[in-house]
Amino acid sequence: MRFKCIYKEQSEQEEAYQLKSQKHICKHASLFLSNMPFKAKTNPTEQPDEEMLKRLIMEHDRNGDHVLSKHELKEAFKELGSRFPSLRTHMAMRFADKDKSGYVDDGELNGLVAYIMKLGYSVK
Repeated sequence: MRFKCIYKEQSEQEEAYQLKSQKHICKHASLFLSNMPFKAKTNPTEQPDEEMLKRLIMEHDRNGDHVLSKHELKEAFKELGSRFPSLRTHMAMRFADKDKSGYVDDGELNGLVAYIMKLGYSVK
């Protein structure tokens, strides 16, 4: 009976350790991926013009309301050549969506463009 109790305590400790490890990995995954180099479709030495980048992003505003949803922004990151468009979209929304509406409007577009340029994406 004593052996079963020790075994049970060890398995609970192992489960707690695994859960702690998973939380640690998830916590730092976005930092790791944000610093991970990406392979752009265009020449990485080209510096995008802000207006060209704004135009490219706003081309993905499918419904024409001058507001970008997460899905529209994800499509823009795909066109820019992102290897992880979902993660890039999530991080860009956290950076640019100041009012936490879930959309990037005209007032927040400059912040989004600055974030994308900081990541080093370029436009053909």
